[in-house]
Amino acid sequence: MSDKRKLFVIGIGGTGSRVIKSLSLLLASGCTLKGGFTNIIPIIIDPDNSNGDLMRTMEILNLYQKIRINIDGVDKGEFFNQKIQSLKSNNRYDNIDFRFFLKGVDTNTFENYIGFRNLNEDYTKSTDDKNFIRLLYSKKNLKSELKVGFKGHPNMGTVVLDQITQSETFKYFVDKCDKDDAIFLINSIFGGTGAAGLPLLLKSIKSQEKLKNTKIGAITYLPYFEIGKKDPEIEAADPEEIKSNSFLEKTKVAIAYYNRTIIENKELDSIYFIGHETNSINHEYEHHIGANLQKNDANFLELAGSLAIFDFCESPKKTENKPLVKEYGLDKSFDGEIEFDHLSKRDRDVIERNLACFKVFSDYLLEEKGLKRALGVSRWTLDRISSIGGPKYKNSTLTDSYFEGAEYTSSVETFIHHFRDWLDEMRKNYPAFAPFPKTCNSKDALRVLPGKPFKGFRSIDRENNRLISSRKIWPHDTTKVHSALFRLFEHSIRKFVSK
Repeated sequence: MSDKRKLFVIGIGGTGSRVIKSLSLLLASGCTLKGGFTNIIPIIIDPDNSNGDLMRTMEILNLYQKIRINIDGVDKGEFFNQKIQSLKSNNRYDNIDFRFFLKGVDTNTFENYIGFRNLNEDYTKSTDDKNFIRLLYSKKNLKSELKVGFKGHPNMGTVVLDQITQSETFKYFVDKCDKDDAIFLINSIFGGTGAAGLPLLLKSIKSQEKLKNTKIGAITYLPYFEIGKKDPEIEAADPEEIKSNSFLEKTKVAIAYYNRTIIENKELDSIYFIGHETNSINHEYEHHIGANLQKNDANFLELAGSLAIFDFCESPKKTENKPLVKEYGLDKSFDGEIEFDHLSKRDRDVIERNLACFKVFSDYLLEEKGLKRALGVSRWTLDRISSIGGPKYKNSTLTDSYFEGAEYTSSVETFIHHFRDWLDEMRKNYPAFAPFPKTCNSKDALRVLPGKPFKGFRSIDRENNRLISSRKIWPHDTTKVHSALFRLFEHSIRKFVSK
């Protein structure tokens, strides 16, 4: 089996985007997929092209690519060690879109998309019939604008998403997927896009002769949040179509369908289920139909869902003629906040040390008493470093000009802001994931995990000063502008933050 396998991660709808975001941030911290998967190819399917969750994920994916291509020779377990590519990437940073674009959704209502106006009112005079369509879709369904998605109606989503399998992009995907590659699908079962997309896409994949024996997994989200209500006056004039009290009913119907089709027909190697009892008293998301306002706070369940991908990659392809069905659970019950010791040992091994290291890295670069205090003072930030017995390198790249330059500020700094926002949003959400101290103390910054020494940013500075002359820090390819930064901190931080 090849040690350069591709993993196609297909996120369907808003939940799909948010899980791919979590996966990307875990990979940035050094988490590594097992099973020989070196290339991760995310594909996002969402008719709402301006969806806030989608756009944020798109930015993170593009920044990941841009940063990684500028780091020389990353190894397994190091920051940004896994390669993320777009479907049509040619192995370099190309800023190609990760979305699967759907035609005819930006300017059409559903009735225009299906050609409803061209149908006949009198079935006795034609082979088509408007009245039959009215039995399947409400008036509001027909008038609904597709550019903001399917508003929780999978019966609409199925019709529009059917175009995917006929597209050139789908054919390109089939052609690019080799025999040792794998596919992982992400959807929610209680919405519109995700609930409609998974069965349809899976059926289309399995119908391809080339993909019949491809390893395929999926995670399906049960309800895990609630949607707030509109203002009463607005609601009276325009009743909302997405209601939390319909989530459970939709879930029951969809699971029954999945059981008698996807699972009974053995169309997957592994299927994962995850959800959490919702409670509007604790937390509910603002009600937005779609577009840029629909940008929900990160939720621990999206992080937990991304861990299913790690499990899937290291699990062997099914040998029995039935899919492996798994549900996510914690090892310990929690009261208020989830911490690392609530997770299973496998999950802790995947994320604990890596997230802790990247947390220290991001804190150091952004906090007032970290980089700002060291810049121009600590040896590792000075132009000339060869005067203290180092190799024949006279200039450091990690000076004011680097940290003030566009390559750093627009990519690295922006990316670590996304990482910190992600942690902060999960800490404030329900259920809360709060494995680290709420505030960063520069004198105690390395005590991110229980039992670690009381050391702070000055310890990192001293270690950086010692390492900056080491040949293992200096990149072989000096055009890779972020190599010195990531190599240096990879070694200095991981020395202190260990299991």
